[in-house]
This record gives sequence, structure tokens and C-alpha cells, in this order.
Amino acid sequence: MDNLKKLKILVLDDDWDSLMATVSEIGIYVDKGNIVYTQDPGEVISLIESDNVNTAFLDIDLGDTNGFDAATSIHITHPEVNCIFCTGHPEYALDGYDYNPLDFVVKPVNLLKLERVLKKAEAALSTWEVKPVPSEKIAILTGGGFQLVDTDDVVYVEKILRKVIIHTKNNVDISTKYSIGQLEKIFEGYDFFRPHQSFLVPLREIRNVHAEEGIRGSFYITLKNSKAKVNLSRNNYK
Repeated sequence: MDNLKKLKILVLDDDWDSLMATVSEIGIYVDKGNIVYTQDPGEVISLIESDNVNTAFLDIDLGDTNGFDAATSIHITHPEVNCIFCTGHPEYALDGYDYNPLDFVVKPVNLLKLERVLKKAEAALSTWEVKPVPSEKIAILTGGGFQLVDTDDVVYVEKILRKVIIHTKNNVDISTKYSIGQLEKIFEGYDFFRPHQSFLVPLREIRNVHAEEGIRGSFYITLKNSKAKVNLSRNNYK
């Protein structure tokens, strides 16, 4: 179908047979060269980036994790990507709306419903404009005066007790006199995200969002250029 050529789709499902069925059904309407798929939630963000995905079909029940976690990772790192929950458990729908999906598809998939959802996803692409994030050197107040910091070099900002530290790509840590709240305002317009009262992170640095093992309702962010685990508050998770 010509009007669906703009879609670049990711399908996530931990069950292989279900995954292949969903890929095959989507392939009726979308060129299969524009569909990528995985059973591993940890691959979602890298596939979105490598294949220019703009629409994600996410199973909800993924064993140790769930599609809600995957949707949150996508919304934080790639808000331009539309998420569609595809599940055999329609009772999850009520909880799912907290995660701002474009739509729901219930398995086994009804092809007429799927076609409508795909057309809706294609139409939604034109409503989002991805704007380039500027890079700029900003004067940061330190104990020795002002130091110029390139916004592209910032990996994350962390408050440790009374100190605020800017961690950079070249492994130079800059201790600043600014509060983390002041830095949030300074970095406004450069796509920085405040996941927790003690952290400030550029969206481009976020690798994934994870549930803390053994601690229900606790989450953290992993980064691309650091091994640090950044806390994610519950208020910012959904």
C-alpha cells in the first residue's frame, strides 16, 4: 500500500511464534524491508537508532519485564516514535493508557483493525517535526571562575551531597557553583532531561530505562558514554 511506505516499524515480542505472526501480518501492509523485530527489550533503542524506526509495536507481557518499560524508554529517548501495544491480554489496556500509546492491537490480530492502526500511525508521522538540537559552549561557574563547556560533551550532571558535578565525555569532572536547578534552566533548549532531583541528563546520552531487580516500582537509566546508573523517579517514569 503506497500510503504506508513512510512507516519504519519495530516489533517487540518475547514469544517467537507470536513475533513472526505479527511481523507477517504487518508485512501485508508495510514493505518487510521496513520492519525490524526482536525478542530482547534491551535491543529496542539500538534498533530504533540504527533503522530509523518511527513506529513500535510492543507486546506487554515480556517475562521479566514488560512493554510498558520499553515504551517509557522510547518516550524518553525518542519521543518522535509512536508506540502501539500489541497484546493477547486486553485487560492490560487500562494500565497501558498511562504510557501514552498511539493505539492498542489485541492478538490474535484483526487485519481490518491493524490496517486502521497502521494508517493512523502513518498519519501521525506528519504531526511531529524533529528539530536539530543546537551545540554551544556555555560558561559554567566553578570555584576558579568561569569554564566553557560544550553542551555536546556533557554526559550527565549529578548532585552529590552539596556538590554538583558535570561529567563529560573526556572523563573530566567539573565541579560547579550552580545548583542542579540552575543548570536545568541553563541547559533548557538543549534537550536535557531531569529524571531525578539529583540528576540531569541529555536525551542523546540515554541508552535505556531498566526496572531495578527485586525492587518493585524502582527504575534507573543507563547511559551511552558512562557506566553510571542514573536514578529515575516514579513521577518521571510514566
